[in-house]
Amino acid sequence: MAVAADKSSRFGWGQNEIRISKPVLLTQAFPRFLAPGDKAYFGSVVHSQLKQAGKATVTIKSLDPNAVEFTGETKQIVDVPAEGTVEVRFDAMAKAVGNARIQMTVNMNGESDAFEDVVPVHYLASPETVAAYGEAKPQAKEVARGSGRSRAGLRRHARRAGVDGDGRSQ
Repeated sequence: MAVAADKSSRFGWGQNEIRISKPVLLTQAFPRFLAPGDKAYFGSVVHSQLKQAGKATVTIKSLDPNAVEFTGETKQIVDVPAEGTVEVRFDAMAKAVGNARIQMTVNMNGESDAFEDVVPVHYLASPETVAAYGEAKPQAKEVARGSGRSRAGLRRHARRAGVDGDGRSQ
């Protein structure tokens, strides 16, 4: 969309759709996050707009192998049909807390694509709920302590409420 104005305060706009396509495109299918010790598939879909079928070479690399390590092959060669798609998966394991930068590439019939993404690895902590139960005892008493000024204010409020400074009825 474009908007324009001139010196005479006339305005106008125009809009048009533009579709961009690449001959070979790689789209990610990664987990959103991992915890240390998790095993996961890191995948991608190879999209081909080419009129002829071919063999695509897909590679994956962890730029932070201390956080995420690929446990199997990091390179796969797959057959991609003409104007078709193929899913590719790689086995990985989260090793330590941190941000793991993952890089994937594809090459097919002289065309290529690549991307890099970050997958956070952190400890998962579920929210904790605590419940207290018991019985209130009528003779229980709580004493508020504070500065002299606060104590004087408490006595004044206690007198207005009809109790003495120790919480006994007057």
